[in-house]
Amino acid sequence: MALDELHGELWTSCPAGSDAHEALRQLLRAHEVEAEVRYCVSDYATQLHLVAAGLAVTWVPRVVRASAPSSVRFVPCRPTVSRSVLVATGTETETPRVRAFLAEMSRVANLPELHP
Repeated sequence: MALDELHGELWTSCPAGSDAHEALRQLLRAHEVEAEVRYCVSDYATQLHLVAAGLAVTWVPRVVRASAPSSVRFVPCRPTVSRSVLVATGTETETPRVRAFLAEMSRVANLPELHP
């Protein structure tokens, strides 16, 4: 679905002022769509349940897809939307916990393993 085809949809998103909410607004405005965000909730699980109930559409990270109710349909967007997540560590902080965190971030994002 082309992003500019989303005129008139009701949305659910993270609360106004959050990174996710502002990213959604910026993305849609870049395609001349003004989002009517009817439901602002912090957790993606609730957003997906609102979608399952037919009350809204949403834009969620790929990592939450596995926890979606079976009635939620994921539709690829055109153009493809991506987001970068960066991890910053101190130069002398390569501890076992930091390595474990980086390994888990790589796993859930299906990326090659990150290294500090």
